Amino acid sequence: TGATTGESYRLGDGQVGQQLTVVLVTDGGKNFTVTPKTKTGFTSVQLDDARDSATMKYIDSTSGWVLIGNAGATIN
Repeated sequence: TGATTGESYRLGDGQVGQQLTVVLVTDGGKNFTVTPKTKTGFTSVQLDDARDSATMKYIDSTSGWVLIGNAGATIN
C-alpha cells in the first residue's frame, strides 16, 4: 500500500544533458512527488517506498525532462 499523504517538489528546468536521480531513502509513511516544470512523456514521478527511484535527463527547453530510468516509482 502506498502512503496517503506526502510532500511534493517542483523541479525547474535544467541544463542541456543534465541528469538527475531522485531516491526515497527512508519510508516515513509518506510519499514524495516530483513535478518538473517542462517535461515530455509524463506529468510527475511519485516515490512511495524506500529505495524507489527515478532518473531523468534534461534534453532542451522544448522537451524538458525525460525519464531514462525507473525503479519502483509511479509515473503519472
